[in-house]
Amino acid sequence: MPLRVFLACVVLSLGCSRCYGQAFIEGVFPPVVERGATTRVELVGNELETTHSLWTSLPAKVVKAARLIKDKEGNVLADIEVSSDAPLGIYGLRLATKDGLSNVHLFAIDDLPTTNERELELEDASNNRLADAQPIELPRSIVGVCRMSDIDHFSFQADKGQLLSFEVVASRLGKGFDPVLTILDDSGRYVMDRDNDVGLFFDSRFQFRFKKAGRYTIRLHDARYQGSDHWGYMLRIGRFPIARVAIPSTLPAGNNVTLSFPQLPDSPTAVQLPKTAVGTFFFDFRRPGDDASSWLPLTVSNLPNSMESEPNDKLPQATTTTVPANVHGHLGSANDWDWYQLDLKKGQAISLRAATREMGSPADVELAIYDASEKLLKQVDDVGFEDARFEFSAPEDGPYYLVVRDVVQHGGPAYVYRIEIRELQAELQLTSEIGRMAVPQDNWQPLPISVKRQRFSGPVELALLGAPEGMTLELGNLPADKNTTVSRLHVRSSVPAGLYTIQVTASAQASPELTLTAVATTHPLVDKVPTGRGPHGEPFELREDQRRLPQSLTNRIAVLVTPPSPYNFEIATPEVALPRYLSTEFQLNVTSDDGLQQPIVFEARGGELEWDNLREPRVIATIPEVTGSQIGLIATLRSKVNTATLQQRVTVTATAQLPDRVVHLTRTLQLTIQEAFRPAGAEDKYEAVPGEVLTVRVDAHRLAPFGGEVRIAPQQHEQLPMPMSIVIPEGQSSVEIKIPVAADIKPGSYSLTMTGSARVAKFNEQAAGKLVIEIKPPAADKEAQ
Repeated sequence: MPLRVFLACVVLSLGCSRCYGQAFIEGVFPPVVERGATTRVELVGNELETTHSLWTSLPAKVVKAARLIKDKEGNVLADIEVSSDAPLGIYGLRLATKDGLSNVHLFAIDDLPTTNERELELEDASNNRLADAQPIELPRSIVGVCRMSDIDHFSFQADKGQLLSFEVVASRLGKGFDPVLTILDDSGRYVMDRDNDVGLFFDSRFQFRFKKAGRYTIRLHDARYQGSDHWGYMLRIGRFPIARVAIPSTLPAGNNVTLSFPQLPDSPTAVQLPKTAVGTFFFDFRRPGDDASSWLPLTVSNLPNSMESEPNDKLPQATTTTVPANVHGHLGSANDWDWYQLDLKKGQAISLRAATREMGSPADVELAIYDASEKLLKQVDDVGFEDARFEFSAPEDGPYYLVVRDVVQHGGPAYVYRIEIRELQAELQLTSEIGRMAVPQDNWQPLPISVKRQRFSGPVELALLGAPEGMTLELGNLPADKNTTVSRLHVRSSVPAGLYTIQVTASAQASPELTLTAVATTHPLVDKVPTGRGPHGEPFELREDQRRLPQSLTNRIAVLVTPPSPYNFEIATPEVALPRYLSTEFQLNVTSDDGLQQPIVFEARGGELEWDNLREPRVIATIPEVTGSQIGLIATLRSKVNTATLQQRVTVTATAQLPDRVVHLTRTLQLTIQEAFRPAGAEDKYEAVPGEVLTVRVDAHRLAPFGGEVRIAPQQHEQLPMPMSIVIPEGQSSVEIKIPVAADIKPGSYSLTMTGSARVAKFNEQAAGKLVIEIKPPAADKEAQ
């Protein structure tokens, strides 16, 4: 490894461990727990010694830790109880320690009996060779670990004509595992293999019918022969549905809906959701005679479902649909084009959004709108990492035709899609940058929230759901001209210490008739990669398998309430201006109990203060340690070379290492990085009349501590002649110049650019401002008017 790369990784790891050194889960084994049973799970990671509780994204009545045991290596053994009616699927868990909450880790709930890979339980045992294949009895879920260059073998007996389902759950657990499964016969000859089933990330789910009876072996490894001690997987074998997608994929709450599964055409299933059902969830699908279930994502929606009617491959065969609707279709074969007719009025505006990946489909759909003469009006493919979406306004009354097709003209049983069509109206989205927080009693922590308004500009009101009495959101509402806020989650001393799950909601009155609501979504850290940048500077990237986490995890925030902190601090300078290439100061006020003898250490993170891949931080923060109380603690921010001029939030975290726990408190400030000067008129506007000699003052608008000379090259205007060069000497804030205004200049506003240059520290800096001159009509003209 090159020295520079090594040092970058060391700096990242040290920075993360010092002030953000809360518990980190590297691996969970087994990564699956059985429904209706208690499973002992080992959680491996760092800083787990003071673990006392387990948080999951499901209610405690569904999943809870009956017992937590810490082993000699600092890992945690958890006996996890799962209720008999727990929903199958993938969910999130965190460990709570005395110091805070760990990163989230993914685990699965299954209804198959499990068996551990043999080499994990027996010393010197191995299943890396065909001859050492581990025998298993079916049906079964085998849980194992894929280490570097690992090749795992499992043997089983199959009857002639027997149809078995296979599924690998690996990359869906948030790791980098890309599993390849191969079936060999009793002589070691190749029978079949399976790599990715798109829609399951890099995992697979399929079925195979054996032509003859015998002993067969599964060979499982990473496609690149990579691995890790923490790459756990689940291999499911038995009789269960191989369906990955359902039509329709949206269901109205409280109504009975029949689902069909294109991969299993003879298995329609009736489903009725409770009237209180909301959001996206995993549906347990099991047929009579099955050994186990499969889980598929479904979404609750209040839009009516509109189903494709084949054949609709051409305009005259178009399926008529209404607006609004969830349009459900299936690209059953290669080069399948699905046509839908929409009857619109002139000026009627609609939004269209495709959904494939989120429902488990491999389709990469393209949407197009045609008029009745088959003239293409609009065409859209992917939007970033998301499926196609766009808006359309009808130019005339009449029929319009939506066409759906796969971009590379693929098709098949799993190639389903949903097109959400709505009347274009105001929309509200809410995002929380925090998915976990630890808040001491009688204290608060910042909760950065951002909103996205579309087609309205009103205020947004924020609220908490699921919070106990005494947990409140302060500074929570957003006025019409603001899209971000750093709210404060305050916990009173009356709130019992322990784990809580909250949601942040937003509501806005877009019009007298339309009230908008939204629930804040988060993008929690699952696994770390030593590049990238999180909201608090965590060194990680979100891989594709981490961008599409289950909604039961991404729309809620885990909160750990801890005993009171023996210290507190506030930032006395909440807004700081930093001149590029120079330094500035800000102040902190620190108070602590008399008995606190440990030093309080500070760290500032975010934006230009972070490593960006291998690029060093461009702003350096220096905050002295404090022992005891100190009002007016001076901290500095220093700008280095190539610092960007921008506004950003800086997160300052204080850490005190107590004898029995670590206490972190976080506060924020708004940092503006700008040039050390910006030459412009000393007044916002000067007024003159034609023929006048105008006296103006040009100000350097220096930003302390810069006080150097500034040279200015004004924009020249033949009717407002200025000196070719203006110098504002060191230590002087401004100079006066005279401008002979031309007699024939037209009245109006003239904005002239003032381009300045100066030596700032050891760098040549440039900055520009404006001199605005308002030319008034001559007195005679005024009298004539």
